[in-house]
Amino acid sequence: MTQPTPRPRLSLSTLLALLALPALPTCLSGCLGTGESGGSVEASSSYEEEESYEEEFYEEESYEEESEESESTTMTTTTTTTTTTGGAEGGAEGGAEGGAEGGAEGGEEGPAPLFEEDFEAVDLDGGDRARVTELASWTVSWSPESACAEQPGATAEVQAGVDLGTQPPVDGLQHIRLDGTCGGALSPVSITTSLSNLAGATRLVFYARAAEGVSPADSNLRVRWGSADVMDEPLLDQWAEYEVDLTRPGLSREDVVLSLSPSLPGALVDGVRVY
Repeated sequence: MTQPTPRPRLSLSTLLALLALPALPTCLSGCLGTGESGGSVEASSSYEEEESYEEEFYEEESYEEESEESESTTMTTTTTTTTTTGGAEGGAEGGAEGGAEGGAEGGEEGPAPLFEEDFEAVDLDGGDRARVTELASWTVSWSPESACAEQPGATAEVQAGVDLGTQPPVDGLQHIRLDGTCGGALSPVSITTSLSNLAGATRLVFYARAAEGVSPADSNLRVRWGSADVMDEPLLDQWAEYEVDLTRPGLSREDVVLSLSPSLPGALVDGVRVY
């Protein structure tokens, strides 16, 4: 009788190890998968936080640059505005209250003038213009460039809100237009006044412009103080404030004659003051 071949007997530890082998792939797959996934999530989260921080930093830097550019533009605009509005536009805003000082200060009162003429005293009799042969302190005569020079009969026209286009009056409501009819055509006229007690005078200020429809280049205005020409230049097509330094060497500040003489018709003048 054949005896059966004995089978090797396995130890308890070997049996436990064999039983654990089927579960090992699943465990390894699950463990590695979880580890890789977690590692990936953690890396991604860290990267996104860093990217978010960089974006926030960039946006903050851009905002600071835009703020600096905005401040720079504002300063430039303010400087430009201050420079450009110191003339006729500011004068119009200042109006009669500010007078010649209103150009830059919008109506703030300055020192009292030693002499002033705003042409408001002329009665227009309800109209918007009136021809005059003389004013309270001015004489009217033909300009040297006029075809009627040295002849009598010169007239100027005091106006209220006319020949200005869309621009408002600059100093009060009335101004003077320095031309009259000579031989059936308009011709330039001068206005002249005698001034005294000007020992402390330092500057002459006035507004002037070319009338609507007149080429500015064709309307030169010459200003004479005593025996000196202190201005001789073309006018603009809008109100501009002109200022003459009376402390310059050679200019008298005693008894002087002041005259304003355009070379061609169409010059408008207002707010003549001596300070």
